[in-house]
Amino acid sequence: MVKRTLIFFSLICSSFAAFSQQTLIYADPNATFDKAVVLYDEHKYSAAAHLFQQVSLSVKEDQATLKVHSDYYVAVCSMYLDHPDAEKQMTGFIRKHPQAPEVHKIYFLLGNYEYGKKRYKEALLWYNKTDIDYLEPKEQSEYNYKKGYCCFSRNQMDSAKKYFLEVTDSTSAFYPPCSLLLWIYRIHP
Repeated sequence: MVKRTLIFFSLICSSFAAFSQQTLIYADPNATFDKAVVLYDEHKYSAAAHLFQQVSLSVKEDQATLKVHSDYYVAVCSMYLDHPDAEKQMTGFIRKHPQAPEVHKIYFLLGNYEYGKKRYKEALLWYNKTDIDYLEPKEQSEYNYKKGYCCFSRNQMDSAKKYFLEVTDSTSAFYPPCSLLLWIYRIHP
């Protein structure tokens, strides 16, 4: 009898704990979003994506910005996790939220995605859509180098030179390869 009572009591306690976990997400999507951002910053993309999806599904109409940010992170996490549908999720974000400022970051990340697969022609298409003003300074150096390299690989030397010369921060990881390519291939200013 005591054993049954303990089992019953344990089940009730665990159901309350599970219920309180679930309602926390719906009660405060901002807190869940913040937790997901921490996981994202720690490169725990799978766990972060799960929480971002929950936030996206639970927010109310008056929290549209939170939904856009959550949808953005879900798409980006899928890319970092190398999911087969990552590109589809990223382009889906663009279709779903065409006016969101994050769209330019998505264009940049899609360019990087194609660049990483050595599909320079496709990468160049995405980079051409990117508004560099929406990128951080470090990302701007990366953008200029990679876009320049895409132009270089397509034998568009004048365009390559233009982008390589934009990488002016000598502390950037992209500065040495730009300088080297400019020197080797005699693409002088």
